Amino acid sequence: MSDLPSPPASGGNILQVDVEASTVAMAFSWKKMWQFTGPGLLMTVGFLDPGNIQGDLQAGAIGEYSLLWLMMWATAVGLLIQLLSARLGVATGRNLAKLCEEYPYWAGLLLWVMTEVALIGADMQEAVGIVGCVITPYNVFLHSASVQSRNINPKEIGRVKEALNYYSIESSVALLVSFAINLFVTPVFAVGFYGSKRASSVGLANAGEYVQEKYGGGLFPIYYIWGIGLLVAGQSSTITGTLNFFGTLNIAKIFCSFDIY
Repeated sequence: MSDLPSPPASGGNILQVDVEASTVAMAFSWKKMWQFTGPGLLMTVGFLDPGNIQGDLQAGAIGEYSLLWLMMWATAVGLLIQLLSARLGVATGRNLAKLCEEYPYWAGLLLWVMTEVALIGADMQEAVGIVGCVITPYNVFLHSASVQSRNINPKEIGRVKEALNYYSIESSVALLVSFAINLFVTPVFAVGFYGSKRASSVGLANAGEYVQEKYGGGLFPIYYIWGIGLLVAGQSSTITGTLNFFGTLNIAKIFCSFDIY
C-alpha cells in the first residue's frame, strides 16, 4: 500500500489549530471535543439560509405535514454526505476541489458542470423543494476543507480515527439542531395557513406580518423575532456562501486554461 499524502503545510490559507498527539484512538474527552468543534457548525449554517426557510414555510402552508418525512430522510442523506466529506479531508489532507486534480481533464470538467447544476438545483426551491433546502452541494466542498483547520497528520492512524469520531459527533449534533429548526417552521405555517386563502401567497416578504396577525404579539412582537431570525440566517449564509465561492473558483482554475484570479 502506498503512503498517504503528507498534511498541508501550516503556512497555507487555512488557520491551523494544534491538537494533542496520540498514536491510538483515545477515550472520549470534552476537551478534545471542544478542539474539534467548528467545521460542523460552519457547515450547518448553510442548511438554515433564508431560501431554506422559504421552502419550509411554503411546504407547511401548502402541503401541511405531508413533506416532513422527506425532510427527515433528506437530512439523514445530507448528514451521510457531510460525514463522507469530512472523512475525505481528514484522511487525505486535501479538500475535494484539490482532489479533482487526480482525474483526467474531461472527467474534471464533467464534475465541475455537475457541481454547477447541483448548485442551481439547490437554489431553485420550486424545482426540488425540501431536498434542495437540506442537501446543499457547496457544503461538501466547504466541509472537506474546513476539517483541515485542525493539524492532523494523515499518516498517524490513531489521530485520524480520533478526529473522525469527534467530527462525526459534532456534525451529527449540529445537523440535528438545524433539522429541529426546519422542523419547527413547517408545522407552524401548516397550522396557521394550510387550507386558507393566504396559503399560496405566504413567503419571506410577508411571512412576518402573517405570523404576527395569526399568533399575536405579546411582550416582544413575533414580527421582530421573525425579522431577527431572518437577519441572522442571511448573515450566516453569506459567510458560508463566500467561503464556498472560493472553492468553486478553485475547481474552475484547475480545469480551465485561463487564470481567473
